[in-house]
Amino acid sequence: MVAGEGPALAAVVAGAVGDGVRRVEAVHEAIATRSWRGVGPLGRPSKVAHDLVAGVAYASVRGGVVAAGAVAEEVLDRLARGNRWGELSGSPAGAAALAVLDAFAGDHLAREGSPLAVPMTIRRRAGGPALGDEPPAGEDDASDEVVLFVHGLAGWEGGWWRGAGTDEAGPRSHGDRLREERGLTPLYLRYNTGRPVAENGAQLADLLERLVATWPVPVRRLHLVGHSMGGLVVRSACHAGAERGDRWVGAVRHCVYLGTPHLGAPLARVAVALGSLLVRVPELRPFAGLLERPSGGTRDLRFGLPLAAGVDEAEPADWFGRDLIDLPVLPSARHHAVSAALGGTGPAGSLVDRVLGDLLVLSASAAGEDGRRRVGFDPVDGAVVRPANHLGLLDNPAVATQLAAWLDEPDAP
Repeated sequence: MVAGEGPALAAVVAGAVGDGVRRVEAVHEAIATRSWRGVGPLGRPSKVAHDLVAGVAYASVRGGVVAAGAVAEEVLDRLARGNRWGELSGSPAGAAALAVLDAFAGDHLAREGSPLAVPMTIRRRAGGPALGDEPPAGEDDASDEVVLFVHGLAGWEGGWWRGAGTDEAGPRSHGDRLREERGLTPLYLRYNTGRPVAENGAQLADLLERLVATWPVPVRRLHLVGHSMGGLVVRSACHAGAERGDRWVGAVRHCVYLGTPHLGAPLARVAVALGSLLVRVPELRPFAGLLERPSGGTRDLRFGLPLAAGVDEAEPADWFGRDLIDLPVLPSARHHAVSAALGGTGPAGSLVDRVLGDLLVLSASAAGEDGRRRVGFDPVDGAVVRPANHLGLLDNPAVATQLAAWLDEPDAP
């Protein structure tokens, strides 16, 4: 770990443990209050004694957590300054761990300026240096056709090599295949998925503007491939870039969305709804808040990318959204919505698709169209990969083949 990462990590762990102790204390207090409520005035002395003992016990535990956290911060800081460890985000395990942490608390960590909040960067390979942190590529190492892969919630760029097929040269991602078969240059985005989608989209638009300005050769064609939440970030970036008149927008030819919840993800909506219900029960209220107030990125997964949400989580009628107007897609590019389906062909498969989708995103949401909302994708430009699950889209050979076919199509005259 570099200086700053160790103490920040120790502080986060200590804070989480301390928060857990406070929540347990609150549950204990709610249960005790309900238990003594039926005893009446005669039980007041014992209630006072109980509260005193419990308060001292929990305060002692909290104090111990704070002290242990302070010691851990100092030890980790000294180890980092002595170069005992490398950068946490520089190893695959560390990058994956930070990705999960940021998915749950990335917006909070970013507001605090924590070194554990993953900065948005574009990289040439998994775990490689960010563009700008390495010498500029020579013209023979950079083509005029670029494809950027954007991971989803709790992911990092290494996920594109998840279970990738191997040969003598080692694992190959979708991007590796496109480089070998079509000669284009694959790039990979790493970002903090706990931040709101709109913030990540605006920052991605900034990075793409810088990319086309500094790329060794003029970027003639730019393709954007997003998995899950990554597809929402792609749409948001295109919207932000088009509104500002960014140069890079004119180079975008294809936007591909792999299992993207354009209409929202049921699990995200159910979590907020369940939290809003449980918060009304005193004994459950301390933990219900974890569901009711997720990170900004997770919160955005409830409804996809509506132009104006207008949703109040406190109202049960709004837990599943009202009449939402979707953010328009970039009209100058072709858009390909890809969904994964667990079921096979035929009526039985269709029923499984509608009910389960890919286990995380329903087929209608991935296609961007149901009975109430329509994002505006042309079904002819989409595809269904079956049988496959949500994460399987990251390395499915059928996806690689379809990507190559789409990107090989000539530009419209």
